[in-house]
Amino acid sequence: MVVTAVKGKDLYSGKLETWEAGGMSMQYAFFVDFDGTITLEDTCDMLLMRYGNSRLWGINEQWENKEISTRECITNCLAEMRLTPEAIHQVVREAAIDPHFKSFLAMTQEQGYPVYIVSDGYAQIIQGVLARECLQVPYYANELHYDDHYTVSFPHFAKECGRCGTCKTSLIKQLAKPGVHRVYLGDGTSDFCAAAGCDTIFARGKLAQYCRAQQIPYRDFQSFQEVLLWWETVTKG
Repeated sequence: MVVTAVKGKDLYSGKLETWEAGGMSMQYAFFVDFDGTITLEDTCDMLLMRYGNSRLWGINEQWENKEISTRECITNCLAEMRLTPEAIHQVVREAAIDPHFKSFLAMTQEQGYPVYIVSDGYAQIIQGVLARECLQVPYYANELHYDDHYTVSFPHFAKECGRCGTCKTSLIKQLAKPGVHRVYLGDGTSDFCAAAGCDTIFARGKLAQYCRAQQIPYRDFQSFQEVLLWWETVTKG
């Protein structure tokens, strides 16, 4: 694996439409949620469990139920939790990743297919975890800023909807060229819209429930091992 994380950059220079891998004409791009998908535990929940209270869990539940936006949820939570940089660093040190994620990245890099992390969580945590694991993956997320206390900015916010801090749907449209087979992996409510616009969906948790309720075809997965097994069947034709 290559060292360092890369924020919001397309490592593939917009050339995806010209790539081929394994003798296949179909082109693929992988879009992966971070919290609870790459990590075994949602890092935002880790912060809430350590520094939150019942009121903040109630706010989080309102967000899960789509009663408030990500911006409202995060702004309220940060104002009350009063996090320190050490609190963020501790989560970075302790957040375990899926044991098969590195193999998944090795497979995609070997065959020339891009992987993008799209997250409604925090860029600093994603960057820290990737750097800890010596992984290089472009990522898009909300950004924390510290000056006596944390505030947050939303560089990938879409005014047209406003539901999420990071509009994953808009990012996928920007990053995947026409004709590319879009593969999405996720587990939560911030994945609903993005996954629905992709060609192959790997889902668990609330995303799987949503897909069932909306009759959207998806593949159940518990780890990236299932994705690797699926890819073997794709490459074998």
